[in-house]
Amino acid sequence: MYDNLSDPNRAEKKTRKQEDRADLQEFIAAMRLDPESRRTWIYDHVDLPRMASYLAGMFLVADMDCCHKNYYAYRDSDGSGEWWYMPWDLDLSFGHNWTGHYFDDTLYPGAPLFVGRNNALLGALITHPEW
Repeated sequence: MYDNLSDPNRAEKKTRKQEDRADLQEFIAAMRLDPESRRTWIYDHVDLPRMASYLAGMFLVADMDCCHKNYYAYRDSDGSGEWWYMPWDLDLSFGHNWTGHYFDDTLYPGAPLFVGRNNALLGALITHPEW
């Protein structure tokens, strides 16, 4: 994904290219529901244990390039039908920030703990107290 889960046309399909993007469009639309309806949709359509692992990993490595882009959104279409994220492109982690130069090796220790709030799904998960 090169998107924060707001535009299905910014997603590059890696598999099942013969299919349309209706499932991704439904996913994006669900993130715009009222909070309780969105919460129900998430519990029914998102693999929460895998998302917990994904977020724990992003928090631990302080990935500053997550989640407005640089992640895979995967749907288990032939199994559970649930969505989850997988990491991709972690070069801006462990204290590395984008400063406009690819080869800047300066480490910035003040990375925020909760990366990913700018992503529709991750922002929704973080707002739920039980999460």
